[in-house]
Amino acid sequence: MPLVHYSSTSGQGLFYTYPFNFSDLNESEILQGVNVQLKYENECIYFQYGPHKAVPLLPYGVSSWDKKNQTLKYFNVIYQVGDTISAGGTLTSKDNPNGYILKGLKTTPSDKCNLDKILVLFGLPDGRALHDK
Repeated sequence: MPLVHYSSTSGQGLFYTYPFNFSDLNESEILQGVNVQLKYENECIYFQYGPHKAVPLLPYGVSSWDKKNQTLKYFNVIYQVGDTISAGGTLTSKDNPNGYILKGLKTTPSDKCNLDKILVLFGLPDGRALHDK
């Protein structure tokens, strides 16, 4: 059975998403590489980053969740719960977003999720070229 990933829609989601265009990849600052483990707990998606459990902030339109199979699709790469995702990113928080504006987001996670920490991923996952989109 094929995995089905539906595009995120604006509003309530399982993670934060920010507006994104592929041309943004050419104009963005380079973020240090991070390795995060995908977690799914109590209908909330988290990234485990060292000792930190954080809600993802991902680019809108290239990030989706398949609830039935519990997989995340990020830039056409499908990750299962427990998999490691390597990409440019940074850890921040809702109270101190380190310059990341948390207004104008396309989707936001449920308040029932632990929203203390946020892990921003930006850019292609390691090993992916822009033409793979």
